[in-house]
Amino acid sequence: MAEVARGLGPRDRSPGGRDAGGGFGIDWAKLYGLIITATGWRVCDVDEITLHDWARLNGYWLENPPVHLMLKSFLGVKKRSKGDAPANRTLSEADITALGGTVNLKDNNG
Repeated sequence: MAEVARGLGPRDRSPGGRDAGGGFGIDWAKLYGLIITATGWRVCDVDEITLHDWARLNGYWLENPPVHLMLKSFLGVKKRSKGDAPANRTLSEADITALGGTVNLKDNNG
């Protein structure tokens, strides 16, 4: 008989509005963001994974980090403080060129 396991998702929380077991300080938005960004899965796909699935993914990512995390490290992106407003940072021509891209500086309206 197959073992039934609950998913990771916020939908698996108790109906009283608190996480079952107090939530253990889990930041669901960050957890979902990591899994979705690294895998391309949809929210409903992440809702279905178990803690065992998450542990396997995390174990793999410890040795083979997701590309977005390696790029963040390479570009030197720092974690913002909770009170900091998001920076309106745009990539410079040098940033884009360093990543192997090109920049078209022509005005496309004329």
